[in-house]
Amino acid sequence: MQKVYLFLALFFLGNMLLAQEATTSVTTESVIKEVTHPEVKTQNTFRINSKQFEFSPTYYQNGIVYVRDVENAKIDGNIGVSFFELFYAELDGEGMPSSPQPFSTKVNSPTHEGPISFNFTEDAIFYTSNSDKTNSKGKKTMKIFQAQKGSEEWENRTELPFNGEEFHTMHPSLAATGMKLFFASNRPGGYGGTDIYYVENFGSGWGEPINLGPTVNTNKNEAFPHIHESGMLFFASEGHQGLGGYDLYAVNTFERDLNEIIHLGTPFNSEKADFGLILNPTGTQGYFTSSRNGGIGQDDIYLFDAPNGIFSTTVATPAKSPANILVVNEINGEIIPDAGVYVFEKNESGLFGEDNLYDVVLETKDADSEEMEVRFVMKKDLGQPHFYTNQEGLITTELATNQEYLFLVTKKGYANKEVHYSTFDQPSPMKIAIPLMTKTCTNVSGIVRNERTGTVIPNVQISIKSACDGTMQNVSTNGVGKYEYCLPSGCEYDLVVEKSGFLRQGLSVSTKNLTQSELQKDITLSPEKDQPKYAGNTLEEGSTIVLENIYYDFNKSAIRAGAAEELDALVTLMLQYPSMEIELTAHTDARGDNAYNRALSRERAHSAKAYLSRKGIDVTRIQAFGMGEVAIRNHCTNGVKCSDEEHQYNRRTEVRVTKLSENVGVRYSGK
Repeated sequence: MQKVYLFLALFFLGNMLLAQEATTSVTTESVIKEVTHPEVKTQNTFRINSKQFEFSPTYYQNGIVYVRDVENAKIDGNIGVSFFELFYAELDGEGMPSSPQPFSTKVNSPTHEGPISFNFTEDAIFYTSNSDKTNSKGKKTMKIFQAQKGSEEWENRTELPFNGEEFHTMHPSLAATGMKLFFASNRPGGYGGTDIYYVENFGSGWGEPINLGPTVNTNKNEAFPHIHESGMLFFASEGHQGLGGYDLYAVNTFERDLNEIIHLGTPFNSEKADFGLILNPTGTQGYFTSSRNGGIGQDDIYLFDAPNGIFSTTVATPAKSPANILVVNEINGEIIPDAGVYVFEKNESGLFGEDNLYDVVLETKDADSEEMEVRFVMKKDLGQPHFYTNQEGLITTELATNQEYLFLVTKKGYANKEVHYSTFDQPSPMKIAIPLMTKTCTNVSGIVRNERTGTVIPNVQISIKSACDGTMQNVSTNGVGKYEYCLPSGCEYDLVVEKSGFLRQGLSVSTKNLTQSELQKDITLSPEKDQPKYAGNTLEEGSTIVLENIYYDFNKSAIRAGAAEELDALVTLMLQYPSMEIELTAHTDARGDNAYNRALSRERAHSAKAYLSRKGIDVTRIQAFGMGEVAIRNHCTNGVKCSDEEHQYNRRTEVRVTKLSENVGVRYSGK
């Protein structure tokens, strides 16, 4: 094993050639707390490690993005190794990465790319790369660049304003709020070598870099910061008294004064260089880099499992802040007492509240189709509200910081109100006003049924035109064929009722001279032709479920972050029905040649299979196939110019039920 930690401290370009002399003296000694981790288990990620360098992973989508040098590629004469690029690897059910592939043809360049960080929604990146210019010494320093997610690739590459040509700025790590960016730099004014800094963004642009001070920084090198959701900042240092080379440390940035750092001890630290640690949101699993003995290459990435967390009671827990929620009349601002308020916190599945608040629903796509769709729909009966407003129209509670919430407010005589609220960077105490609109209308509702069979029809489109002012409103039936809309009183309305596979129907509704506030209006539709066998109420062997909204980037097999909700619904369905076995078939669009698309679709199918496995579905219940471009669903065949949305329609995953012992009823949902 080579001692490569000096090289890594400089990060690709020998930045000791550019390092600034320490211009700030260290006046205090850091208080270092030692921790041990007897229960933590580490594993070499052998599927992605090689004889070369692999280091600095970060979470992205269903895997990690990390840095590696490419064997037999162009050599950087400054350091004697090939240029570094970013690679992506998906994770299996145990967190072990596999099948590395280049991360991006737009981000990777002929020079170096290094540690990368994503924003919360993973549609913006911050990454280290070479400057486009040479400095006064003829060198290209490291800088931090930003890029945005385009329809297919990363675009709009821009340099951050606090970079410089005479010093390095590198190793970005963006806080979950997006308001702070931590990084390493040997800019003038530091304590020596490379220091850890941060900058803040208050919406108008990035501020000036702020040094984390002498508790964290020394007269040697500190680098590779990672800011965790809990507020813990992990970093590597050569300057504190460690076990050898770079050692891993942590500091709680939620503390007002940074006067204590934590040495992570073994097994995270060794006699060699240890750096680039990341931790999952729950603190139970993560990755780090090490050149320790027993590895595969010069620097390897290691997976660790920490069932009890890294710090036990030491780690910062997400803070809570008091919140005052006021419910008022939208027209006159008067307070509304006794209003029911539901408060739902966003969970790991991207849903609000507990998963048991949702039904997994299946729906035939239209009357002349045998295909079905599957998704989550929040239950109509939510039970008693979590709170009722007092006589001042107020409830007082606590909300977690850095979290997203859904408030549902209900009160007789008022229209229900749904409010999404984020606590990111909100002042304490939070003050939230929710206005309700009084019902000055007639509630018109009814059930739409199949005239021939009497079954309810979901997702019927109903357009409502007012004879008074000509305005048009559109509603649709829900899972049990019900529609509902509050029409202003004293007017007549023309309704047009439409559903694919049925004859269109028109009718009139009047809210003139009504003595009641509710009006029932049931509707029947006549089918254009005989109904298909799946228009009834069973899911059986041979049924096909089309997952329309699993989004893949062009030329990629990884599922986009936040684009797997339908797969989560399929997981719930398969957990409910343990006999259910399926075939997953992935389809691509027509771009690219046939052989490539078949291989790409096969990778996408296995990506979906791996996702189901990570969620607890036995892989023996899933077969995965790739069909490539042989089943294009629209006109976007080879050589036809189409928009990305039109191509996206062809990038889908279909699920065919191959075995099902239970009798599964099809539950319809509203849109």
